[in-house]
Amino acid sequence: MQPLADALEQDPELAVQPGWAGLISQVRDVLRAIVLFGVPEAMPSSGLEISRARSSRAMPRRLPRLQLGVANKLAQSRKLLDLTFPAPSPLPPDPVDAARAAGALVKARLDAYTEAARILLGNEIVILPAIRPRIPEGVTELAAAVGHAGRE
Repeated sequence: MQPLADALEQDPELAVQPGWAGLISQVRDVLRAIVLFGVPEAMPSSGLEISRARSSRAMPRRLPRLQLGVANKLAQSRKLLDLTFPAPSPLPPDPVDAARAAGALVKARLDAYTEAARILLGNEIVILPAIRPRIPEGVTELAAAVGHAGRE
């Protein structure tokens, strides 16, 4: 795309080459796919005409900015997804307190993952965790949470 754009920039009399139609169509398809992943600025223009302005200036300059924006979102979310949460050591002897300490780690991880999803998919995303205890400690933690909620 860049050589075609450079040719248009260098020669004001040059007609828009036929290769632009296929390139812009491909770029629009990619931009539409990117929009679905929380990058509204990727929305392609609605005009279907392959004009000199759209060919020479808009597309070649727009794509690197979008690429940088997506790369920044990926880097920010990767940091959140890579956070480690060491288990509290030692756990409190009381099972309810131990369940709360373990639950705090789960909450911290859920908060980090939720923020990563919002960075990637937009602030409007609503995340509903499916809670399904697979270990006995999970059942204890849920029972403690239910008992604690009932006392408030």
